[in-house]
Amino acid sequence: MPWRPTVGAANAPTMNEAQARHALLVRAYETAPPGQSRPHWDDDDRDWATRAALEVEGESASVDAFLSRRAELASERVRSRDRGADRALHALRWRAWFGSTLILLAFAAGYAADAIGAQGRINLLSPPLLALVAWNLLAYAVLLARFAASVARGGTARPGPLARFVARASHAVASLERRAARSSVVSSFVAAWLAASASITAARVMCVIHLCAAAFAAGAIGGMYVRGLGLAYLAGWESTFLGPDTVHQILRTVLSPAVALTGIALPDAEHIASIRFGFSPGEGAARWIHLYAASIALLVVMPRAALAAANGWRARGLARRFELPLDDPYFVALIGAHSGLKVRVRIVPYSYRLGPQAALALEALVRSAFGANSLASIATAIEFGDEAALDASVLGEDTHEIVAALFAATATPEAETHGAFLAALAALVPAGAPMLVLVDESTFYERFGRDAQALARRDERRRAWARMLDSIDLQPVFVDLAAADSGPAAQPLKQALAAGPDFAAPASQRPQAGLAKR
Repeated sequence: MPWRPTVGAANAPTMNEAQARHALLVRAYETAPPGQSRPHWDDDDRDWATRAALEVEGESASVDAFLSRRAELASERVRSRDRGADRALHALRWRAWFGSTLILLAFAAGYAADAIGAQGRINLLSPPLLALVAWNLLAYAVLLARFAASVARGGTARPGPLARFVARASHAVASLERRAARSSVVSSFVAAWLAASASITAARVMCVIHLCAAAFAAGAIGGMYVRGLGLAYLAGWESTFLGPDTVHQILRTVLSPAVALTGIALPDAEHIASIRFGFSPGEGAARWIHLYAASIALLVVMPRAALAAANGWRARGLARRFELPLDDPYFVALIGAHSGLKVRVRIVPYSYRLGPQAALALEALVRSAFGANSLASIATAIEFGDEAALDASVLGEDTHEIVAALFAATATPEAETHGAFLAALAALVPAGAPMLVLVDESTFYERFGRDAQALARRDERRRAWARMLDSIDLQPVFVDLAAADSGPAAQPLKQALAAGPDFAAPASQRPQAGLAKR
């Protein structure tokens, strides 16, 4: 969702790769439901990490320094308590040795391959080296097509099977996924990191693949020259359909870059006719080996090395400046704790008058979800059926970054009333501000109790709210404002914010008709 908090571009949280990995590990624990993260992490630990980072870096430190320090301190405490987190953090590091091993194996495979031809003869029209050049030219065409397709789609190209294998092997993903399955928090971290690091992993994988291709070609050239020291190779050609003039034209087309590079002259058509196998044993192959080696260097080794360098440069840049999602409520709250940023939430009740205790609980919920500096203000309740009278005054004079509609769970959701209210409120939401839907279940529990029958009825009511809100891509956040601890609702509130619709468009273009059709 395009919501952005009021933070300057200079304050966008940017870390290096290792720091970002620590930050996402801590985020997984701090945003997990309390039952999943405890006893490894709780609210006291969260407050300690923030205080410790501020003490170490100072309140005048940059956002990057504060977030990085806090992530490192918190990660150290989490990993000291949960060995699974420690193993996952180390396993997700890029294993450079794996890529180096693949490159060495590719060179060895190229060296071991018989790149010249069988029985000491080189057929100039079909040496394995010519197939190597053709394969790489085809690979360049595929890469170019994939790049063009990704640009047309406005995204990145999906990695192929080979790239996915290298990526998974370099991170030991298969074994890591088996271990992460034992902990939902670690599993959440693994998924978050694999998604966040997709770009840098793709650059590294392509760097390895291009270097493997260059190493294989270099090994083939090296093996060809080494074997040529102790063996006498003869070059010639044979064909059922082609004559000397056509063969000469083909060789001139294929080898002209190598001729220009080496200065070795290409024989004329008459000489080509004189080395036709079946009529001649051929000639010494040294000239042709040099030309084909130069062609491979020009068409395979150099382009692959350039592509590897480009991807390696990109990967290094991404590793130095690993940008984290600025619109994530988790980081918004941390930035607020450091810089005094206040996330303002305007709550608009519909046919529901809050008591003092419920109002305090709402404020606590907002602080738990968006940080201690966040502010919540509650508008005067809109009466049932009076949604037509809704105007901009309900939002107040201040600029609110988030607007939340509040309903009572005792009400049966109806498109004609509750849906119409949401449509009218959505039209008033400022451009760029998201809208949330809160459903308070405290009155429901007060009226129906908490026995099995009441809970079944509550679940049916929840499904009814979800069905009505689905038409505008909103999801309800169910809260119990009479509960002593509002913390469990904080994470669903953040998730609803992240999954909400785009309200950055003008009000006239926002989705509203879907409410009326239900």
